[in-house]
Amino acid sequence: MIRLLFISHADAARGPMAAALARRHGGEVQVESAGVVPAAAAQPLASAALAELGLDLAGHAPRAVASLPLMDFDV
Repeated sequence: MIRLLFISHADAARGPMAAALARRHGGEVQVESAGVVPAAAAQPLASAALAELGLDLAGHAPRAVASLPLMDFDV
């Protein structure tokens, strides 16, 4: 299984959106997102954009990239 990490500034819009879209494609991939300076919550516009595609960011909590074991990810 490939472990994929999307890193963005706040983990509130671009990173979580990319992760949600990658998960949608399925396959043998585990997908995560994290930010350099995590926001308090996901951006409402990001949630709305993904909702138009049938995807949900409701359970997303932005987190710091420094809190993850980076060596565990392939990309």
